[in-house]
Amino acid sequence: MFCQKCKNLLIVVENKKCKNCGAQVEQKIEFLSKRKVKKEIKTGDAQRDTEPMMDAKCKKCGNDKVYCWSKQISYADEPEVEFYRCTKCSYTWRSGYTP
Repeated sequence: MFCQKCKNLLIVVENKKCKNCGAQVEQKIEFLSKRKVKKEIKTGDAQRDTEPMMDAKCKKCGNDKVYCWSKQISYADEPEVEFYRCTKCSYTWRSGYTP
C-alpha cells in the first residue's frame, strides 16, 4: 500500500498517519497473515510415545525395555550423547555414564 500524498510505501504510525509525510490515512487498513504457525510440543507421556524403544537393561529396576534418543549437548565437533529412559520406572541415564 502506498501513501496517496507522497507516493512512498505506506508505513502507518499513531493516529493513522503516514510516517514519511504525516498525511492522514483515510483507507481502512487490515493486516492479514496467510501463514499460520501451529506447532505442538509434546511433553511427558505424549513425548515418550514418539521415542524409539530398544532392548537394554535398566540399571535401577532391571526392566529390559528403554526409550532412547540422542542429543548434541556439546560442541558440533563432539559426538552426540545417547540417552536412555526405562519404560517401567522412568530412570534416565546416558551412554558412557556410570553413576
